Amino acid sequence: CSSIQGQFLKYVDENWGGSLKFRYVRGSDPVLKLLDDAGNIAEELSILKWNTDSVEEFLSEKLERL
Repeated sequence: CSSIQGQFLKYVDENWGGSLKFRYVRGSDPVLKLLDDAGNIAEELSILKWNTDSVEEFLSEKLERL
């Protein structure tokens, strides 16, 4: 993963208590997957054009901080 992507992911994860998991797939567009309690994908969103603020705003609306 590129340095910019890595810095972005680290920044977002640190602000969410280390509760996020990231997987880099070479050549794939960035996708945010929200899992249910059983670990199944409950929602999948393309975040290709999102910035840090957009991701944080979305997560704050969808998730509770740990």
